[in-house]
Amino acid sequence: MTARVKEDFKKNFPSEFNAPRWSVISSEHCAASGLSYDEAVKLVRQMSDSTSGLCIVTDQAAGRILESKDKRKMPDEQSEDATKHFIETL
Repeated sequence: MTARVKEDFKKNFPSEFNAPRWSVISSEHCAASGLSYDEAVKLVRQMSDSTSGLCIVTDQAAGRILESKDKRKMPDEQSEDATKHFIETL
């Protein structure tokens, strides 16, 4: 498929994959968020040589994963709001 055909397809057939709602995360941090799925796949390919365990998840899921990770690290402290933490990790 040519680039023009892909763009026409995206415009005529909107999908959640085209929406800027995807994050790339590793076991250590959130590498990026607010990406289309295609952008996330490209980023994973770029980072895969230097970072293992990369995953593509929705921005919402990334926020929950990071919040859960914080709760395990700091069980005695009250966890930050997931959205606030997610934004800070960008």
